[in-house]
Amino acid sequence: MRYRFGASSEHKLRTCDFNIQRVLRRALALGVLDFSVIDGHRNKTRQNEYFRTGKSQVEWPDGKHNTFPSDA
Repeated sequence: MRYRFGASSEHKLRTCDFNIQRVLRRALALGVLDFSVIDGHRNKTRQNEYFRTGKSQVEWPDGKHNTFPSDA
């Protein structure tokens, strides 16, 4: 079976650092398991929402998701 990223995962993956994209694309191509990309770059509003709700331990701009391209 050949796995492919869905449109949402593909969009989020494109906001990540090239090396992260390369590793995740390779992992998916190996076909060991199917997975999705939940987040790439997070803007100030989204990062602070994640912090407020406990989904992140850091506020904007201190998260690895806050660079563009994202480091996480």
